Amino acid sequence: MAGAFLSTSYELFAADLERALAWMQSLGIVYERTRIGEYKRAIDTLINIYETDDEKRIQNEFSRIVTAAFEANDLIAIHKGLACSFDAELRSHIGRYVKGPSNYTQEITATSSNAARNIGFELLVMTKLVSAGIDINFEIKTDVAAHFDNRSIIFECKRPQSLGKLGENVKDAFRQLETKYRNPVHVRHRGIVAIDISKLINPNFLLYEAQDENSLDAGLSKLVDNFIIEHNHLWQTGRNKKTIAVLLRLSLMGINNERGNMLTYCQQFGLTPLNHTGEGNITTVRALTKVLAGT
Repeated sequence: MAGAFLSTSYELFAADLERALAWMQSLGIVYERTRIGEYKRAIDTLINIYETDDEKRIQNEFSRIVTAAFEANDLIAIHKGLACSFDAELRSHIGRYVKGPSNYTQEITATSSNAARNIGFELLVMTKLVSAGIDINFEIKTDVAAHFDNRSIIFECKRPQSLGKLGENVKDAFRQLETKYRNPVHVRHRGIVAIDISKLINPNFLLYEAQDENSLDAGLSKLVDNFIIEHNHLWQTGRNKKTIAVLLRLSLMGINNERGNMLTYCQQFGLTPLNHTGEGNITTVRALTKVLAGT
């Protein structure tokens, strides 16, 4: 699926963030002392630097601002995609989403400090589906559920913290989906394993530099395609035929050299069908791929 590149002025970006924060507050979420509050302060600093043209300060604050821009883009996307439509269902999600360290390099699994971004990934999958005009369903007890192609599709979302944990996460997702299929209510459901590979591809949160937007898009596509080729054996295992695909997401901050080394938020999704699942299910995956690619 084609990558998404968001280009906007600092002022409009800050205004979008303000609207997302106001939405949070309307849900009763106090964000100021959370990582979200830090992103707000960092973006305020960016606006001030831009207005005063303070080059030395931008160098000192650069890392903090890049982190804030990356994370705020996710929050803005979640707000634009989900706000006001599912507020009652999302209140607890957002309450957990604001927690955790400011940068994903600081996450510690032993203290569950990765849990906030795990919830964030679920919200971003919901956002992707809703943006494609696909109805989501909160009545099914799973990470994400949607109605597509006259079927209920349930997603099990994973954010592996290292490549060494990828296989274990995939197995867990399969097991969790298979447990849900045994529920008589879910007998006709189909499942998708969703994996955020951002931390696996870019564990040190480095900037991805490319000549222009086309090069960024091609580069991200290649990263996702190569990841699928290298790790395909982990999910093409002939398990329950009701699990029909693996959805991958990669996000990072890039540098567009053609636009004066402009910071660019990049996001790429990939959907790969499971070969053993049958032609009908593969047709559903292909149709879903086509719909998601249009967003």
